[in-house]
Amino acid sequence: MNIIKNITIKNIKGKSLIDLEFDNLNANKINLLVAPNGYGKSTIVQAFESINPTKMVLNNDDIYQNDHRNKPEVQVTFLGENEETLIANYEKNEFRSDYDIKVINNAVVAKSSYNTAGAHLKIDPIVIYNKIPESIDIDYSYSNMKSSIQCEGKILSNITNFFKEVNNITTLYEIQTYLRKSAFNRTEQRKINEFLSNISSDGTAESIKNRITDESQDLLLSNNNIKIVFNTISQLEYFHNSSKVDIILSIIQIIEWYHLKNSEDSLFLKKLKTYMEYKSNREKLNQRLKLFNTTGRDIKTSVDANKIVVKFSNANTMSNGERDVLVFLTELFCFEIGMKKEKAILLIDEIFDYLDGSNLLVAQYYLSKFIEECKTNHKLIYPLIFTHLDPEVFNNYYFKKKKTHYLVSVPNNYHQSDIVKIIQNRNPNNNNDFASKYLLHYNSENMQIPPVITTLVQANFPTTSKDFENLVYNEAKSKYLQNDNYNPILVLIGVRIKVEEIAYYQLDEDKRQGFIDTHATRKKLDYANQYIEIPEILYLLQPLYNDGLHLDANPQRALNKIKSCCLKLYNEPIKNIIRLLFDM
Repeated sequence: MNIIKNITIKNIKGKSLIDLEFDNLNANKINLLVAPNGYGKSTIVQAFESINPTKMVLNNDDIYQNDHRNKPEVQVTFLGENEETLIANYEKNEFRSDYDIKVINNAVVAKSSYNTAGAHLKIDPIVIYNKIPESIDIDYSYSNMKSSIQCEGKILSNITNFFKEVNNITTLYEIQTYLRKSAFNRTEQRKINEFLSNISSDGTAESIKNRITDESQDLLLSNNNIKIVFNTISQLEYFHNSSKVDIILSIIQIIEWYHLKNSEDSLFLKKLKTYMEYKSNREKLNQRLKLFNTTGRDIKTSVDANKIVVKFSNANTMSNGERDVLVFLTELFCFEIGMKKEKAILLIDEIFDYLDGSNLLVAQYYLSKFIEECKTNHKLIYPLIFTHLDPEVFNNYYFKKKKTHYLVSVPNNYHQSDIVKIIQNRNPNNNNDFASKYLLHYNSENMQIPPVITTLVQANFPTTSKDFENLVYNEAKSKYLQNDNYNPILVLIGVRIKVEEIAYYQLDEDKRQGFIDTHATRKKLDYANQYIEIPEILYLLQPLYNDGLHLDANPQRALNKIKSCCLKLYNEPIKNIIRLLFDM
């Protein structure tokens, strides 16, 4: 299995160092890289975007501390069949020989002018082709072929449509060495002429072909070059229902056509392939844009100074979703047709964070389709989707298989801490479960912690439920809110207990036991809200702790949930809300 093990970024934007270790960032799989705003996602993306064919190129503003002495660098370590570490910096680009690199990000910029109030949104034209390829005519003529080839013309099929398919021309280009030898070598030409001279001219086309013997066919195909041309072309869809004789007669036409064209221009087949791919790609992109263009504007490829571009004029008059999905589809298609190497790194910077449901589906469909095509063609691509929206909370990714990588780390191996063991071993469906009743929810009673829990934990674990409450409050107030090392699970328990404690003491005494006896924080708050006005902040914090306090025994799932908790707690506005909670 091919994976990226490590990505190291040095001296770019506001970061002197970003060092990321991965367990299974797999090739040809969707990889979601999740980190909060301010973490450095744009720094990583900028680093890869700055890699040009020979080295890194950055503006001084994008260098750490704007100091040219801080040398930018990107380093990636790959494991698997292609084990290697590659570096790009100001002196070199070691990716260039084997890897294509593509960054897709928000192409919208705000432009202002002296004669307008404020700024308007603008998208620079996306260049699909830097130069329009030379137009090349196929110049296949069925009537000319019947005159040129020395046999009864009626037995030849009209293969005009064969030359209209770009895949067929690509195949001819791939076997051009054997095609050229078949067309110009004396031995091959003699074989073809001997085969044709043995064909009679009497009868219908069908009867003539029926009299061409297997021995005659095998004798022609005994020549290795002609045989390779035959074997390759016979596999094409165009000849799926053709007989062996018809395919042989067709490749004789193709060889003759190649001879005539190559005599005029030895590079014609390469030029023809390039031109037909250009026409096909332009048509495909126009169809894709038309299919998903709901803007009411004619958005399609156009010619601009001998380049083929897609223009998005008046971007500020389109909805964000309409604009972003069309830009993404165009950028992705541009990379699809431009990926020339067998390996690639594709970075998508928060595009999916701002698409609505239907546009998300479209974008993810085409990305999945592209990855599948890479796999089919035995290419390796590492798709890295950067997001600040936690997939554990926001169900906005529909991929069949995806791997989530939380870039925030779990400090001090807290995923193996005592409280994690308690959560994993509790029974939330049992009304008498001690952990659920006295440790993970607020309870006014102070209870001795029983052996069913103390046998799971270390000797320094609190001995009473109130000692535990003091522990989680201290973790939240004295560590997390003071920017000290903290256990994220203890902080979230502290948040939940504080939420419930505030609601509990706002109730009249005769209503408090009903609050304690109600299961689940949301239901407790709803119970209390029947009698008092519950502050909105107590409801808003629920997504913060709900997932993190339900951990199963699977180590990887538990670790991911805890990383998700760290991601939420990393957010400075969230920290400010928690600070307000503990000040209430």
